[in-house]
Amino acid sequence: MEENEKEEKNPEETTTLEQTVLEKTIHQSKILQKEERTTKNKEESELEGDFHEYKIEKQLDFLGAEADYFLLSKNNQYFFLKYYRRNYKPRNFEKILQLSKEFPQHIIQIVDYGEHKGRFFEIQEYAECNLKDFCIKYEVQKNIELIEKIISEITDALSALHKSNIIHRDIKPQNILVRKMDPLDLVLTDFGISSFVEEDVSKVLTENVRGTFLYSAPETFSGFFGKEADYWSFGMVLLEIITGQNPFALLPRQVIMNNLFTREVPIPEDIDEIVYGQKKTNRKSLKKLLMGLLTRDPSLRWKDKEIYTWLKGDENIEVFYALNTEDEKVKEYINEGIKNVQSIKEWVKLGITPKYAKVFDKKSIKPQEIEKLISKNISLDEIIVFVEKGYEVNQIIEILDNGISLKEYLVWLEKGFTLQEIIKYKNSNLSLDEALEWKKQLANFNQSLLKIPENEIIEWIKNGFNEEEIIEWKQTNLKPEIAKEWKKLRLSAIETIKIKQKGISLAEVIEWKEEFEKNNLKFIVSDFLEWRQVKVSFQNAIKLIKSKVPPNIAQDLLARGLNVQDIIQLVNENIPLVSLKKWIDMGFSLNDIPYLIKGNLREEQIQRILGMGIKKESILQLVKGNISLDTIEEIINQGFTVKDLEDFLQLLIFGVSVKEIVEWKKKGFSGYDALGWKKHGFTPQEAGKWKNEKFNPSTARLLKENGLSVEEAKEWISCGFNIDEIVELKRRNFSLLEAVKLRKELSDAGISIEEKFELEMYGFTISEAKKWKDVGFSITEAYQWKEMSFGPIDAMQWKKIGFDPNESIKWKRAGFTPNEAIQWIKKDFSLEQAKKWKEKGFNPVDARKQELEMWISQGFTKDEISEWIKCGFDVINAKLWKEKGFTARGAMEWKNNGFYLEEAFEWSGLKNNNNAASGCLLLLLSLLFPPLLIFFIFYSISYPFNLDLLIGFSPLEAKEWKKYGFNWEQAAKLQKSNVSLEEAVKWKNNGFSVEETIKYKTKGYDITRARKEKKLLTIVWVVVFLLYFCFLYFFCKFLGW
Repeated sequence: MEENEKEEKNPEETTTLEQTVLEKTIHQSKILQKEERTTKNKEESELEGDFHEYKIEKQLDFLGAEADYFLLSKNNQYFFLKYYRRNYKPRNFEKILQLSKEFPQHIIQIVDYGEHKGRFFEIQEYAECNLKDFCIKYEVQKNIELIEKIISEITDALSALHKSNIIHRDIKPQNILVRKMDPLDLVLTDFGISSFVEEDVSKVLTENVRGTFLYSAPETFSGFFGKEADYWSFGMVLLEIITGQNPFALLPRQVIMNNLFTREVPIPEDIDEIVYGQKKTNRKSLKKLLMGLLTRDPSLRWKDKEIYTWLKGDENIEVFYALNTEDEKVKEYINEGIKNVQSIKEWVKLGITPKYAKVFDKKSIKPQEIEKLISKNISLDEIIVFVEKGYEVNQIIEILDNGISLKEYLVWLEKGFTLQEIIKYKNSNLSLDEALEWKKQLANFNQSLLKIPENEIIEWIKNGFNEEEIIEWKQTNLKPEIAKEWKKLRLSAIETIKIKQKGISLAEVIEWKEEFEKNNLKFIVSDFLEWRQVKVSFQNAIKLIKSKVPPNIAQDLLARGLNVQDIIQLVNENIPLVSLKKWIDMGFSLNDIPYLIKGNLREEQIQRILGMGIKKESILQLVKGNISLDTIEEIINQGFTVKDLEDFLQLLIFGVSVKEIVEWKKKGFSGYDALGWKKHGFTPQEAGKWKNEKFNPSTARLLKENGLSVEEAKEWISCGFNIDEIVELKRRNFSLLEAVKLRKELSDAGISIEEKFELEMYGFTISEAKKWKDVGFSITEAYQWKEMSFGPIDAMQWKKIGFDPNESIKWKRAGFTPNEAIQWIKKDFSLEQAKKWKEKGFNPVDARKQELEMWISQGFTKDEISEWIKCGFDVINAKLWKEKGFTARGAMEWKNNGFYLEEAFEWSGLKNNNNAASGCLLLLLSLLFPPLLIFFIFYSISYPFNLDLLIGFSPLEAKEWKKYGFNWEQAAKLQKSNVSLEEAVKWKNNGFSVEETIKYKTKGYDITRARKEKKLLTIVWVVVFLLYFCFLYFFCKFLGW
């Protein structure tokens, strides 16, 4: 780029074409400037006196590049004139005029229009103020009724417009006018950039990004948006009304755009408290309304339907404010009809696809229930089969908890077995055929019983066997008393036979079974027999069973040199144990196994790659980069070496196809460079062109996105434009010729191209901006001062003495010049004090002397005077606070926390303490002089005090207690009883008085127990009163009354 700049500075190296362009541009620029100055001077003098049938009252000082604004009058009625620039007519004016007639209740009325001296004009009805001024004047943010009326009015207007397929596109406080104050009647104005949508299309596509950035929806910057954009702007207006400030105020446009694209608009947590204050009932959540309107995904943003529902008090409306709807996964769930935000998050977390989630959602099955089933190693398809058959989740879990797969359960069920029978036979390790045969034999047990001697039957019965059990256990060839011991272990006859066949003693079975039960494991005979064959202690067997390691796999892995702890660790990492054996045989270590699992590698595939000469270390390195072995084989077949693979590893991870990687290599890119260009969206062919001209990927992408080819970019740079300037100019559709012309015009005014676009955003003309810059203001600073009605020279004088715009306007409106203001401030006068003294004709020096005399006359020392003045008190207030026993800093703290003098006197404890001290002194004197007792009684009534509550609060503590509705006496009683504020609030919210709270806390009750006792006491008192009235009734009846 530096070389290009040098080329431009060297006339000998500049091409003939570039010289011609620059010469013509400079010449045309001078002619245009001359014509503009002539036209502007002429236009400014065109409107004088009357305008048609109207009288011109004054020209309005509005910012606008498209028109001049005037206040007209006719028949004692005001009107508003918009007098457009020459050769300019608002787009879609006829449609706007039609709207004015169709929706008179929602849109500002156009009274007249036409042409005057070659300039188009329109005359509108006059509105007293816009919504911004109205909200400031009437402190709307503290009036929920007004806020709801504003919401209703704007929603009605937008709803009517949108039903007619019109998008306003510039909803902001200044474009919402107050037609009538009582009742409040709002209308919309300024339809200059509105879009009209076809009836069968929901969105518009525009090449121009217009509207005010502070209120623009994120999608409007793409140029493709719909009616939802107006509701975003409405949300931003509402947020500004309530909080008093737009969150993007004074931020540069690039920062605003970045915030809109990357994060949610910040909504204060306490926004409802701002409006409702201490009001507890009939609260509608304004935060929820704002979250609905300021949802970044337009398809999920609240519109008129949701707002009307909210206004009715129904807040059961879904909000997608913080949901990342840009995530394709989330969109898939929404498209399947799942609208519950929390459910979507949980389905995504579980990895359940939208297709399955839709089925479960329809059956009202929650993600947590599916998570339980997944933990049982059951497939989603199996779950759906059972759900479709009408099974509840708990029923499915019961089946699985008994070690029965769902597939097995269905097969057994078809053969007529109940769940209890299936459990019984499966625990006995019987196959389906064996179970059927056994069930058949039991059906005939009465006949079989006849073949057993009667005395033997009696022995079996004595040992606790019934008829069915006798038939079963007779087959074990055990004596009844021995069979009884086996039966105590809750073993069936079949299980006992199998154990005896293995030569296992009863004592060994007891030992294993007790260990199983200690570890809360179910003792299954078939598993016991298998684990007994594995050469491990029953303690280690228990550990492996807990980790769900099959005994045959455990035996194989132990034979390969792994210990029990290794096997358990691998199982916890979800390593498939069957594959593990093969990988160990290939020479991989235990540390390598997780990477092989992550790469989803097949044993035969690894074997094939090893056969190609690639070492297992290289395989691991590629697998760690999430590269499949299929891709590795494909690349090797393209002639890549292992070194090439390592170089292009990151490109593979990025998901680039093998074919494209080959192209990058052919173009001479390293893997690192190719990845950089690929991430910026370039093909190998495109990247080659840009790289040859020495552009880096990020710069090339920026230029490409703004419609420049390599050749065009080179031409712009050769004309002296930097990258940022090129991008800004191309975004505004400037040609190179126009850009050169603009730069010449701006350079004469000392304004950069970047500043030019910034001043456009703030509504400055070039000449205005030059005036502000000449006195040392940036565009942003100039905007702040101009908003406060300052001119450049005036603003400079105030800024020079260290004032900001807000402070300056206060002093200026109070009638002070900058020099006067700084003199009063140097003498430590506040604005109110200075204003008061100036009205009396004093200068700062004399005023300070006079005030000093007043302070001294009221008994203040010099140090005290300085301290009280620093804390913002005048002599009268200082005297009052001091008389109550406050220091200057103490008084300031109470005042800053919102307390009046009497409140602070009470909460600080000074009132009660002073009254108590005086009362005690008077009582003592009364004891010495009894006649004074009457004065003590009178004092106690007039100035009550409580010797038990000699307690004071700090300002912050008092503010917190007062916030929750407690007075000093209540707070003092609670604090004396060691009840914290948090506890006191909880008890109060549960309907307990202060006295009740203290009583129950002293007894050591919690709220639940206290509530029960209070309820019981209430019932007792009701019963007592009923009995009392019954007694009176019968007593009176007895007496004959």
